[in-house]
Amino acid sequence: MKIANFTRIGFILAAAGSAVGLGNIWKFPYMAGEYGGGAFVLVYLLTILFVGFSILIAEILIGYLGRKDAVASFEELAPKKNIGWKYAGFMGVTGLLIMTFYSVVIGWILYYMIQSFTFLPTSMEVAQEGFGDLVGSQPFIQITFHLIATLLTMGILLKGIKGGIEKANKILLPALVLIIIGLLIYAMSLDGFKESVKFMFAFEFSKISSEAITQAVGHSFFTLSIGMAAILTYAASLPKRTNIAQTAFWVVFLIP
Repeated sequence: MKIANFTRIGFILAAAGSAVGLGNIWKFPYMAGEYGGGAFVLVYLLTILFVGFSILIAEILIGYLGRKDAVASFEELAPKKNIGWKYAGFMGVTGLLIMTFYSVVIGWILYYMIQSFTFLPTSMEVAQEGFGDLVGSQPFIQITFHLIATLLTMGILLKGIKGGIEKANKILLPALVLIIIGLLIYAMSLDGFKESVKFMFAFEFSKISSEAITQAVGHSFFTLSIGMAAILTYAASLPKRTNIAQTAFWVVFLIP
């Protein structure tokens, strides 16, 4: 049975979909402000350029040449005497661990999407109270929406690479861009927008410490979705004669 391949744009969108998430939307802004604003962003971008980009190319190449799952690709490409390399493929367990909490958060999002048609909080206090009530005293609602999120994910995966992952990303990634643009326009209408931009991007090199650098490196890995075998697994379905470096460039260009 022949397995369908991604188109190159399909792979790039899938890689972006794997990487762009909560960490970039809610975690990065306060992390940048906490560790030096523009100075932290500079360290983060340099890390992506000089560290993340190389690892991204390596993962794409291993998957592209191996044409198998993560464990089998390492085993296929490693010298025969170094059979221990196959155990590197078990980094894919990281993706499973991430799914254990992302499926819960997706369930919350689905719940709030439905709730937004009838109720929107009027203040931070009301929003906090509502969320506290959801996670503290409504387990049935959480379990129900977690199940829905898991079944939706399974449904997309069961449809395969072309009909499932690539098709979903062609809809969901442009929708995400539109949502982010909408959030930006809304944020620009608020009184504290100038202060928030200053908080995130004002260069404060005095806050750059070993902890800040560690956070920048860690977040760059999370941003590019490397070290968890997702990119490697996707790359196994890249079309033959794909320009690996060019594909990696577009992934890096779109994600940060």
